[in-house]
Amino acid sequence: MSIRLQSQVWEECTDVSGTKLLLLLALADFADDQCQCFPKIKTLAGRIRTDERVTRKHMKELKELGYVEVLDDSSGRRSNVYKVHVNPVKIDRSKKTGQKRQVTSDRSNPVKFDTPPYLYNEPSIEPSITPQTPQGAGGMSYEDYYTEILDLYHEHCPSLPPVRNLNDKRKKLIRQRLSEGYTIADFAQAFRNTEADDFMTGKNDRKWKANIDYILRNGKEDKFLQLLEATPTATPTQPEPQYFEPANRSDILMVFPDRTDLVDTPWSELTPDVQQVINEKCKEL
Repeated sequence: MSIRLQSQVWEECTDVSGTKLLLLLALADFADDQCQCFPKIKTLAGRIRTDERVTRKHMKELKELGYVEVLDDSSGRRSNVYKVHVNPVKIDRSKKTGQKRQVTSDRSNPVKFDTPPYLYNEPSIEPSITPQTPQGAGGMSYEDYYTEILDLYHEHCPSLPPVRNLNDKRKKLIRQRLSEGYTIADFAQAFRNTEADDFMTGKNDRKWKANIDYILRNGKEDKFLQLLEATPTATPTQPEPQYFEPANRSDILMVFPDRTDLVDTPWSELTPDVQQVINEKCKEL
């Protein structure tokens, strides 16, 4: 989250208001130190309390105004990578040459941007599955996140199967959760709740255990969100049996005739095994 960028949006983007301003602030909230982010439209719509159609409409307007730039257009295959500009950047599409020129609308302090031209052309090949754009405000790369989240899983879920191979599928699940706005603290809490749940750790009829794929997955039921918000359930424990002192202490000699010391020993100092034997024998008498 970029507090600096959010403050700049409040102070400098004075020609943006209403839901459009909320969307720009939401993008700034997701942005890293390079003002880049990659949230889903669905996630943004939830943040600004509207539907996806309205969110796409306002996103298009922000791009036309030059406040938002699309660095990686996934064409619906996954989240786009956006860059937030406080000084609006507009694209001049020349009809003669077919080239695109970037200019600034900041009249008081013109800035020349050195954005490579290929960012404004249609990609000839599909972008890499793992973009190297840092996600966190601290400049963490995806690899940093993978390592930290994996360490948290092994720390908080010792009862679950360890992760020996962090494959592309698992990396994609982690990136998806990060793009939805979940934090490192959320991952840690979900792992703790999983470990505290008896069913998840194998205390069930099938002896089934959850694993990191099950925790992170997002199918028809969002298991990660359920585990994050879950109240862990523990198997009810049976109360310890209570053995009561016989009314007549001399009855103890009928159970242990050679242990006269037991008659004078306080009942609370006798071991549970001895108390049990005395109770059972006294009931038979």
